Amino acid sequence: MIFNGKLSILNNDILVAVLVVIGLFLFVKYVDPFMKKKKLAYYNEVKLGLMVLGYALREDKLKQIANEALEIVRELEALALHSIEKHDEAVYQLSRRLLDKYEISIEDGALDLIVDMAVALLVKTN
Repeated sequence: MIFNGKLSILNNDILVAVLVVIGLFLFVKYVDPFMKKKKLAYYNEVKLGLMVLGYALREDKLKQIANEALEIVRELEALALHSIEKHDEAVYQLSRRLLDKYEISIEDGALDLIVDMAVALLVKTN
């Protein structure tokens, strides 16, 4: 059934394509959920980020900081500003809110990191 060798090449290409599809299916079905379970939670990421920058805070304070950052980033997402402007505004608002509500003073570099983590948690919008 081989006509000048072209059918043989076509069959190999189809076989490779089917194997790739099966491999992707198995990855999505078994490996991806396992990897998602092993990822650090948002609060742990904030905690580790602050610890690296020299801050050691209680769990309740960390959750307050992380929740405030998420809330501010979600509020600013709807604005029609450039992403850099939104980021700078989020850092400023987070700084003011933490100082006013919880009397926590954190340097802008650490707040910048927390805002970056909160932005990474947002669902992508067009």
